[in-house]
Amino acid sequence: MKYNFQRVTILFFAVCMTACDSSPIQDIVPTQAPITVGSYNYTAEQIADQLKNLDPLAYHVVAENGTERPFDNAYWDHAAAGIYVDTVTGKPLFSSTHKYDSGTGWPTFWRTIEDDSVTLHEDNSLSTTRTEIRSSGHVGHVFDDGPSDQGGRRFCTNSASLRFVPLSEMIDSEYDEYLSFFETAQAAPR
Repeated sequence: MKYNFQRVTILFFAVCMTACDSSPIQDIVPTQAPITVGSYNYTAEQIADQLKNLDPLAYHVVAENGTERPFDNAYWDHAAAGIYVDTVTGKPLFSSTHKYDSGTGWPTFWRTIEDDSVTLHEDNSLSTTRTEIRSSGHVGHVFDDGPSDQGGRRFCTNSASLRFVPLSEMIDSEYDEYLSFFETAQAAPR
């Protein structure tokens, strides 16, 4: 059976273009309703405006569900005291008091800064089912092989989806409500 290569190629590209016609921003924010993340309320238009300000790697990670390279990112071995916030909205996501070295080459935490800091979603983009971490966009994945004495979860994140706020700048940056983590919380084993 002979196939017309040109027709098959055109048909293939037409199917791909139809299937891939949604923009990454639409995938992140499907409606124009305000996105409520704690006290951080943003419309889809505001999120889209903020995404435009990201560098290419951060845009790829956050808006296109990408992954940065292990051991070659800003926070994988970062040990300073402070909090990690959503690079788009500034919403607090993780505390350095919950960070540990998982050996993966990505910033890893055994818990979020608050129970509702992120949302978790089933991710079937690879040959296995994983649990995706999202805030204003893609943050990383959570696995069940973290420190057992801390609940057993490993929040494996992308540095490009985070912005670090040092402990010394938390009051001026209006994150003073999270200072208690540095007074009372025990850090996970490093």
